[in-house]
Amino acid sequence: MSFALDIAAGAPNGFSQDERTLFGALVQQAGEVGGNGLATNIRDAKALVFGRLAGKVLGIAALKCPQASYRKRIGGKAGVDLGPARYPLELGYVFLLPEAQGKKFSHGLVAAALAHAEGAAVFATARADNAAMLAALAKAGFKQAGHDYRGRGTRMIRLLVKPQD
Repeated sequence: MSFALDIAAGAPNGFSQDERTLFGALVQQAGEVGGNGLATNIRDAKALVFGRLAGKVLGIAALKCPQASYRKRIGGKAGVDLGPARYPLELGYVFLLPEAQGKKFSHGLVAAALAHAEGAAVFATARADNAAMLAALAKAGFKQAGHDYRGRGTRMIRLLVKPQD
């Protein structure tokens, strides 16, 4: 039996403080990003996405407005110009709880976030060994850009870009 997530997406201030706090906790649970700037990134995001099943949040995503220092660091590591004129937005914080993984729920989360891009070009990063996330990004129109680079520890990170619609 297959279920679809109930997806809610919108500006951060359209969600309660408790929902935004839960969003941050899930980002940290994913273990892919540090806490520096997380609250600011959530507050300043273009859109937050929550995927629920029977009222329980099982997944999240965000369409972020990345800071200049982050763009420069990531673009430099991958060898790609991520200036705001080229890629004004970043798809990020895509995370599913373990019980929701492997059900292709990430496709709906990604699509809901990208619906708020208003045709703008978007970049994203993913672990180079995360086949499920790479497949979801490819389905959404992302293509690899630059070269993989070392992230935390021994993790290799891949930069992907989706051109302007």
